[in-house]
Amino acid sequence: MKETYETEAMAASNEQLRAVNKHLRSTNEELAAAKEDLQVVHDELQALNEELWNKLEKTNRINSDLQDLVTVRTEQIKQLTSELILSEQAERQRIAQLLHDDLQQLLIAFQIRVTALSRSLSDKQAARLGEAGTLIAQALNVTRTLTVELSPPVLSGEDADITTTLDWLALRMAHVHKLKVEVVSTCPVRVPGPINMLMYQVTRELLFNVVKHAGVDRARVKLIREEDRLLLVVEDDGAGFDPAVLQPTGQGGFGLRSMRQRLSLLGGCLEVDAAPGRGTRMMLFLPLKYEPAVAGATHLPNPRPARLKPA
Repeated sequence: MKETYETEAMAASNEQLRAVNKHLRSTNEELAAAKEDLQVVHDELQALNEELWNKLEKTNRINSDLQDLVTVRTEQIKQLTSELILSEQAERQRIAQLLHDDLQQLLIAFQIRVTALSRSLSDKQAARLGEAGTLIAQALNVTRTLTVELSPPVLSGEDADITTTLDWLALRMAHVHKLKVEVVSTCPVRVPGPINMLMYQVTRELLFNVVKHAGVDRARVKLIREEDRLLLVVEDDGAGFDPAVLQPTGQGGFGLRSMRQRLSLLGGCLEVDAAPGRGTRMMLFLPLKYEPAVAGATHLPNPRPARLKPA
């Protein structure tokens, strides 16, 4: 009886062991299948990761190529701007030369003829002819003024000391417009011709604004060198204005829009600090780093951008 019981218990135990083994085999098969699935997922993720890296590298190459292209185009714009400034000044000099060599000489010859003729006339006739002589003298003064305005002697040469240019402009504003301009410079700064011309033109326009709108007879011009850039300040204690009224419209009152465009093309900017009743302070920033335009060039080379690799 006892042996029968033990035999049955052993059989039951064996049956349980077989069931456990079967379960273990099934679990192992599931684990093996899961491992294969994980390997497939791993391979897919790795392939996706490589694809993403390839796309990232391609994007970086495109960005690099675009940055290089933007740099090239920016330098082209700067050179074209400087060439435009030089061309404009050359045309002004040509017109000034025509005024001096042709029109002024004709007016002077006419003046001499009128003076000589007046000596042979009666006093009454000479007086009338004298009015013509006065008009001729006025025309001569206008042409001489135009000659200097079109081609200031201080702008001649490929490079110049901007302080000398500002001092000459101050004397000119005092002589012609009765505006006393105090020029303060921390040190002499030699700049290329286009920079000198641009700073002269902008400063003159800003001083004209003082004459026309500020209601004062004094202004200050400060030139400060800040490492790799120039800071030019034109200020007055006059009527001032509200910059917010001008800037949002984009109309650039007082010629501000034109000034900003010219300066921006050479990497500079113009900042305005003004308010009604407390004067105006204009700050002009311009980088000193400059690559001159090719002399006599009618256009600049058009370099090809770096070739992009196909997808």
